Amino acid sequence: AFLHWMGNCFAGSADRDSALHWLTKTLMGAATENQAFKMLDGSGLSPKNLISASNMTAFLHLLTLARPDKNFWEWIPEFLPVPEKSRSPGTKCSLRLKSGSMERVKAYAGYCMRGEQPAYAISIMVNNFVAEPAAVKRRISSFLVDLDELLCK
Repeated sequence: AFLHWMGNCFAGSADRDSALHWLTKTLMGAATENQAFKMLDGSGLSPKNLISASNMTAFLHLLTLARPDKNFWEWIPEFLPVPEKSRSPGTKCSLRLKSGSMERVKAYAGYCMRGEQPAYAISIMVNNFVAEPAAVKRRISSFLVDLDELLCK
């Protein structure tokens, strides 16, 4: 649904092929590692696709510059850390992150928010991990809480 919404908002058509064409063209223009980008379908974690964390953060940053009037980040859920590590009281920022996972892959992408506006684009991807998925999720959550507090100082 997010791909179709972006296509409608930025390319003028919610058609899947039009949205993918716009996404590919935009990401290729924003990508710092064009060899690390290949989009064959709309699934962010599909094994057919290739996108680096650098590509994703460049793209997210570009979206905030291209259409500041479209608060698309409101569609991205607020990140809720695992109970073992919660935010410090009085933290002024929040994270809006979309998660994705498949076998031995866990990823988050979105924004560190200051008030209602994105302050930083964030992307973290862990591939081919051998730990239990719950342990990986806890470690990523702990890292993101620390990052959020560091960026909000």
